[in-house]
Amino acid sequence: MRWLLVSLLSILTLATLVVAVFLIAKFHTVLPVLVGLVVVGAILFWVFGSVFSPAVPDRKCPRCSEDALARIRKDQMLGVRCENCDFEDENMYRAYLDEI
Repeated sequence: MRWLLVSLLSILTLATLVVAVFLIAKFHTVLPVLVGLVVVGAILFWVFGSVFSPAVPDRKCPRCSEDALARIRKDQMLGVRCENCDFEDENMYRAYLDEI
């Protein structure tokens, strides 16, 4: 059965190569422009998606698994406490707890 999978992958690879050669031969003047536009569009989509997506804090408590973590002191980045089960760790750091 394993030989069948290898054979199908080989045939699929050859078929993909034949289709790619056909597309290049048929659309050799337009294809580089289309590929360039797709690449630039994908890069812009990635950049704008990364810039405009908000940072989401991880507020899950390691003890009770509820979303109830908060900073112990607002002026320091280290130290979290759970408002649900009174879990407290002075050395734990969780990003973006105060921002959202």
